[in-house]
Amino acid sequence: MELTGRVALITGGTRMGAVVGTELARDGADIALVYRSSRGEAEETAAAVRSFGRRALVLQADLQEPEACERVIDETVDGLGRLDVLLNMASVYHRTPLDDITLEQWDAQLAVDLRAAWLCGRAAVPHMRRLRGGRIINVASISGRTVHATSSPAYGSAKAGVIQLTKSCAVALAPHVRVNAYLPG
Repeated sequence: MELTGRVALITGGTRMGAVVGTELARDGADIALVYRSSRGEAEETAAAVRSFGRRALVLQADLQEPEACERVIDETVDGLGRLDVLLNMASVYHRTPLDDITLEQWDAQLAVDLRAAWLCGRAAVPHMRRLRGGRIINVASISGRTVHATSSPAYGSAKAGVIQLTKSCAVALAPHVRVNAYLPG
């Protein structure tokens, strides 16, 4: 996909999202970055994006809140004029043994990693269809396919769900909106 003049929204726009955003800007994309609490890092990434002559938008949101998912899509389109690429990278991680996982940790993991990917994707699709194309990239993890002694059951379960969500959406939205997953690890 040619990125010049395109707009990419990255949820979880810090750490790995910062690297991805900077590289997409280097290739010509304008970038919207969503952060929950790491404003400073998101602003540093936005400065890097702007250093390539691209536009950057920094959005604060807690993607555990369903309305925040739709809001970041709308603010990206309002602020940057369109949405071509959605990278669902937001995640929480608690290295908590099965016996010690709280209901709040379990719910937060699934809300951010899985439900937010679905809600952001659902909100993005009408904008992408208007453009007659788009890309949704869901960042899962090898932990969604394998289990290790130190694996977090909540994280692995959420990422397994992301993998299945990706497959379902890829079939439902083809051929105009392409949906893929990336599994680091």
